[in-house]
Amino acid sequence: MHSQHAFKACIHKGNLGALRQVMRKSLESLKQRKTMTSKERVNHALNHKTADRVAVDFGSTLVTGMHVTGVAQLRDYYGLEKHPVKVCDPYQMLGEIEDDLLDAIGIDTISLPSPRTLLKLFKAGDFIAELTRHIPPKHKHLIRY
Repeated sequence: MHSQHAFKACIHKGNLGALRQVMRKSLESLKQRKTMTSKERVNHALNHKTADRVAVDFGSTLVTGMHVTGVAQLRDYYGLEKHPVKVCDPYQMLGEIEDDLLDAIGIDTISLPSPRTLLKLFKAGDFIAELTRHIPPKHKHLIRY
């Protein structure tokens, strides 16, 4: 916080030499900061402490999940292997976020899979025909069960 006040004071006074010095000190302190592990980052966030960056969670719960088309588009954006995205929750059509995408985005959390979905206890083959009947043909190539 001290460097922020010093930065504002230098700008207000128009003192470029002092401004360079404050910026140099700020950059040095940033370089010396240790990069946190995902576990440390999430723990800091849960304890309302400042972390090295914001903890990111996409897909570790049914609340933070992402639709299969979004997952497919992100895989394409990051240049990852193209293949159908596995549906991990058929009610919301949430896609499984695999390790390569987790790493590419910098996600700090992982999903602990459960046999339950929002609909019921999910068994392979249950209501797949009914579910896929409602998927637009242009999106069927994105989905894997």
